[in-house]
Amino acid sequence: MTIAVLAIATALSRDLLIKRIRGAGGLLEKVMGGLMALVGLYLIYFAIYELAFQYGWEINQSITDVAFSIQGWIVNQVSALLSAIGLL
Repeated sequence: MTIAVLAIATALSRDLLIKRIRGAGGLLEKVMGGLMALVGLYLIYFAIYELAFQYGWEINQSITDVAFSIQGWIVNQVSALLSAIGLL
């Protein structure tokens, strides 16, 4: 969803916005790298959770509950943003 939003924003934006984004490239790269690391850790944990569910292993459910609530919050925020700009 994030990549789609960025692709649409890039396609619809003017050159000035592109120049500003490129100017913030160093910081943006670090933030996006950290975000990708967090997403990677989430995917690893979710894969372990799915295996645990499939094979009946015991796993700490509270971590999964927090992850799902964060995921739900992110989905709600992206949906609100897309609605606000008229894309949803």
